[in-house]
Amino acid sequence: MRESAVFIVPDEDPSYTLHYTKILPRNCPRTARRAKKPGRNRRQVTIKFGVKVPMSVSQALEFDQENGNNKWQEAMKKEIAQLVALNFFTFHASDYIPDADSQEAKLTMIFEVKQDGRHKGRLVCNGHKIDPRGISTRSTVVKGISVRLLDVIAHRDNLKIIQGDVGNAFITADCLEKIHARAGREFGEAKEGCIVTLNKALYGLRTSSRAYRETFAKFLRNLGFVATCYDRDVWMRLRETNDGYDYLCTHVDDFKIVAKDP
Repeated sequence: MRESAVFIVPDEDPSYTLHYTKILPRNCPRTARRAKKPGRNRRQVTIKFGVKVPMSVSQALEFDQENGNNKWQEAMKKEIAQLVALNFFTFHASDYIPDADSQEAKLTMIFEVKQDGRHKGRLVCNGHKIDPRGISTRSTVVKGISVRLLDVIAHRDNLKIIQGDVGNAFITADCLEKIHARAGREFGEAKEGCIVTLNKALYGLRTSSRAYRETFAKFLRNLGFVATCYDRDVWMRLRETNDGYDYLCTHVDDFKIVAKDP
């Protein structure tokens, strides 16, 4: 802990001041008193829609015991089952030695309560500690003026507008780095402690947004859409009746469709 004070040199120049820093040891009584203040070293439990939201897997299991249900356990099982169904992981033995160029990540389960009362679990990783050197992390999004221009076009041509988002968007794209991690309690007793390698982009990685954009752009090209010259996140396609164009713009995993029959 540091405390700053002002030291005035009396004999030389009275207008000259010198700032010095006083270092307090960790075992100083003042430091100990401040560290013991209530709430300083622990986070308060978040309550959302009347439900306590856990901050870890162990706390989620504790809340299930308190509530007399298994909603948080079911949320974790559902998330892991979806990832396994998408071939997100490759499971290895606990003593598996990854490749030398593979980086180790830490998988974390974060929890959320939706407005309809559903308990949601999402697996993320500490992407801030993954070095993406040699891989571009830049991902563009649609310009604000482009969104307003699409509204003008829809009003002029009497087109319909649909907005939405892609569920579990990032995990549909391939992972651009080589990453491995150790499975935790959220994977169940059979898989806990195993070494897993990531095959798909995961929430938390700095390259996931770019990987998903490239995947979604390839999908749109296969449907016949072409990116505009003004904004590469605005796509257009000539209708089969040749009476005009249908438009689509993207903002990461959110999209907006302006079409005659979307």
